[in-house]
Amino acid sequence: MSMDPLGRGRPHKGARAQRTVRVARELNERIEDDAAAQGLTMSDFLANIVHEHYGLPPVAQPQPMLYQPEELALKQAS
Repeated sequence: MSMDPLGRGRPHKGARAQRTVRVARELNERIEDDAAAQGLTMSDFLANIVHEHYGLPPVAQPQPMLYQPEELALKQAS
């Protein structure tokens, strides 16, 4: 997915339904870590897992970071 040239954020991913899932806290920490490692939100990470389960292509790709975390910390401190 590419960024809108006018800087309006991510393109629309199409019609979707919202689901709520409860997982054990330990599993939630692993999901957060794995999603972050792949550069995805937890929602996108879990959606990709469901798509993979059903043999479908991933719905989300990592979004490029505008700043590295340490750069952002320096910008916020200024």
